[in-house]
Amino acid sequence: MDAKEKTALLKLLDDGGRAVLDAVNGVTEDVAARAPAPGKWSIVQCLEHLAISEDGMFTQTLTAQPVEAAMVNEKRENAILSRGLDRTRSAPAPEIAKPAGRHSTLDAALRHFLTTHERTRRFVETYDGDLRRQLTSHPLVGAVNCYENLLMIAMHPLRHSQQIEECKLLLTAGGPPS
Repeated sequence: MDAKEKTALLKLLDDGGRAVLDAVNGVTEDVAARAPAPGKWSIVQCLEHLAISEDGMFTQTLTAQPVEAAMVNEKRENAILSRGLDRTRSAPAPEIAKPAGRHSTLDAALRHFLTTHERTRRFVETYDGDLRRQLTSHPLVGAVNCYENLLMIAMHPLRHSQQIEECKLLLTAGGPPS
């Protein structure tokens, strides 16, 4: 990862964290705890999913296996960036990343996400190796290099901040009863 890529990845991570903060700004605990429809996640569940997903993917990055030649797949990198925000394409969460009620409040879920996200950001900021020469596994994609893995981590909050905004609209416009 060169300096330009590092700067771009850090910007994506910052944008994702900011998007989540903006999305939950002004949300009450009552609204955050309710699902907008049967089978849909509440805002607290979205945040829990973001935090546990990033925890898992970050761990995958730390335990990646080095390879001799960099695994570069620009097409896949571009697809991660373009599809990451596309909420018209459903991406089912792996079982391990599904919310399980780990957080009872919006504040607790948000703190978990922000702590996890900041750890990822610090890692990217200080990492000096070639992330494309480190291979890991993603639960939905399979074998990926760590640069791709970190791109997915960076795009994930941007995607779910849209979901949180959708929840807010549904729940504050006469959504399901509490």
